[in-house]
Amino acid sequence: MRLPVISIEGDEKWELLRKIDIKTRETKKALARYKITPVNKAIMLLRVIILAMFFELEISYAVSEVNKRYELRKFLRVEGGR
Repeated sequence: MRLPVISIEGDEKWELLRKIDIKTRETKKALARYKITPVNKAIMLLRVIILAMFFELEISYAVSEVNKRYELRKFLRVEGGR
């Protein structure tokens, strides 16, 4: 059984993850330059991949956790879910 991914305010890892900002103009330009479109969806996917890498999770598990948990979607600033 896997543990749920729950964002905790004050935890060092979550605070570091909060400081990562990939929705910058430079990021959007780089994604568009390499023909990775739609850019906004790519940024959303990058956030989930960074979450998975940061907490050493499988990407599929990170995606399912983001889909299940509103608080996690709000923390990562992504849309969607069930």
